[in-house]
Amino acid sequence: MSDLTLSPVLTSAGLAAVAAANGQGLQVKITHVAVGNGGFDVRDGDDYPLPAALAKTELDAEQVRVNVYAGAVTGPQQVVVEARIDAGAPNFWVKEVGFFLEDGTLFAVWSSATLNLGFRGDLVPWIFRFVLSWTQLPADAVTVVFNGDAAYADMLDRLMSHIVDPDAHADFLRRNRTDTLTAGFWTNPVPATVAAGELSFDPTLGNRFTLTATEALTITAPDPMPAGGSARLELTMDAVGNHGIAWGPEFRVNNGVISSEPGTVNLIHMEFSGAVIDVHITQRAEA
Repeated sequence: MSDLTLSPVLTSAGLAAVAAANGQGLQVKITHVAVGNGGFDVRDGDDYPLPAALAKTELDAEQVRVNVYAGAVTGPQQVVVEARIDAGAPNFWVKEVGFFLEDGTLFAVWSSATLNLGFRGDLVPWIFRFVLSWTQLPADAVTVVFNGDAAYADMLDRLMSHIVDPDAHADFLRRNRTDTLTAGFWTNPVPATVAAGELSFDPTLGNRFTLTATEALTITAPDPMPAGGSARLELTMDAVGNHGIAWGPEFRVNNGVISSEPGTVNLIHMEFSGAVIDVHITQRAEA
């Protein structure tokens, strides 16, 4: 199946049909799709409709016309039209597409003098889903009438409604934000905890931790140990400083050392690698 987002021209006849139906509180209904091999331009270099395209009432060289197989209204000014064109004769390059209303009016037309959409041959059927959008019509002025598998069409309608629903998954994070970022990882500092001289941190709460050292500490590995990933501990010495910092057996300090100078901010980067935590230490530069 091919999804095509075309920029068809709404014909003068199609616009007149919409105006007449809208005046009676009705919608026009797209019921058929036709394809042909008469290529011509429908828009000028600035993407404005050409007068010849606006005046169209039929395709230049229509070869096949079929019922809309399935369809859906995906917005107040957008519809999806799905058509199936069986393999067989005549064979031709598709250079024009027409969308027809139930009374036979050519509602919209797309064509190109240089571009073709593909070849209609003897072996492979075409199933196309056309996305039609416009801005110059009243909202909800157009609908689609299909003549295919009702269950399939209902599924398509539900799917398209789901896609355009901004709250289709209200309980899930949006796909344009990573889970970790939305949960505050790398952005929201989480206080590390100290008990009986042992510093601990919980990776399920975040991965950016802070603590001001007021005593000698041993930094311990989280339990359970993350299988992978990274974390950062911002360890600041208090005004007294000179507090000794020790490491649990899981840590491997590969670079740098903890500075115990009063007021020093130690930036401790940790990489979890199975049972080992690789550590790199730097200090924040003074202003």
